[in-house]
Amino acid sequence: MAEFDAPEDDEFDESLMDRARVMAAEVGDPFLVLRAAVELFAATPSESLTDTGLSADVIRLRRQIGRLEAVFGEYVLGSHRRGLCGHDAMRSTPAWLAWQTGLHRGQVRRAIDTADLAELLPTMGRAWRDGRVSTNAMEAIAAARVAGHDEKLAACEEEFYDLARRGDHKGVRRAAEAFKHLARADGTMPIEPDGLRLSKVLNGRSNISGELSGDAAETVTTALNTFMDPPAETDDRTPAQRRADALVRICQIALHQGAKGVRAAANVTVTVDWATFTRSSSSGSGLGVMDGQYTGPIDRRDIDRLLCDSTISRVIMGPDSKPLDVGRSQRAFTDPQRNAIIARDQGCGWIGCEIPGGWCEVHHHTHWEHGGPTCIENGCLLCPYHHRFLHRHPDWTTTFHNQILRIYRPDGRELLPAWNTLAA
Repeated sequence: MAEFDAPEDDEFDESLMDRARVMAAEVGDPFLVLRAAVELFAATPSESLTDTGLSADVIRLRRQIGRLEAVFGEYVLGSHRRGLCGHDAMRSTPAWLAWQTGLHRGQVRRAIDTADLAELLPTMGRAWRDGRVSTNAMEAIAAARVAGHDEKLAACEEEFYDLARRGDHKGVRRAAEAFKHLARADGTMPIEPDGLRLSKVLNGRSNISGELSGDAAETVTTALNTFMDPPAETDDRTPAQRRADALVRICQIALHQGAKGVRAAANVTVTVDWATFTRSSSSGSGLGVMDGQYTGPIDRRDIDRLLCDSTISRVIMGPDSKPLDVGRSQRAFTDPQRNAIIARDQGCGWIGCEIPGGWCEVHHHTHWEHGGPTCIENGCLLCPYHHRFLHRHPDWTTTFHNQILRIYRPDGRELLPAWNTLAA
């Protein structure tokens, strides 16, 4: 079997590397050297190459792309460990980089997992960076990791490396799957958690895939079989199609019986003394009395958030600790208002966030306690994470005009992706 090695630049030596280092030092940015190299390739049309040259160069080019993917993975892993997504108020590194670069979140997660694997398997990691094993081989092995079995996986590195080095891609996948199966069958470690993935594909369709434990799979299978139409001569649907229809039917019934199609708002009873209730949210927490019915002390900024989209039973205490006012339970936004805002906004209004509308809360852009009206024009959708973030970071400001929420950092800069403004 042919080795993975592609025709490589035999003439490339340390003298060329030294010249590249000097050039990077002169321009002050190695990315400019990389960009210049890419520009050279972009200016060389494939039609100008001979068959021999094109067949060699396409493989050599892919090899260097693989090496860049290794470096990119290392950078992404470093960003993940430092929590850099927090600088842009994003929920996670995958969410942040997906917004900044246009990658799918799954691609970012794979980059993190594969870079982490390169540290666990240093020989494979060096070979990946050197272009001697492919990114696909690394991703296949990374997908085979099972919690608690990293030492056993590391013990298999030589076998994985031999398969990947020889370009036996099918062998790498088989070995990875075999390891994963044996590790899960061990029984000495925690069971792999269930997972369900939902991703959009072409033409407005979606792909659902997942993995369930035995009892969970039994429950789902029983439900599907219960609501799945039996085969009939007049029904030309495949079993997969009938199963998909059954899943949709189950979800429709669950929504009708349960949440009425929208996510229910919180029901909260809060005891607040009048001085604290009227104090500015910038005053911070720890002043006065703010107690939840079950949770005890509540942060002042969380009171602001709860007042946006909750059913509130307020108990306002006077200076003598006696109830001053007990208000009626009321919803800040009515169901019709909430439905209209969901239909308008579709999802979280925070730029780069893709949480759907049914999982979001309605935020008063001008706070209710500051005189903001409870109307559609003053309401915008925010996911729970960004709703909490905005109320806990009053130095982040927003504007809301023509149903567009704009977010500004504490230094006044608008929160925007940098990928289309940074020099390559």
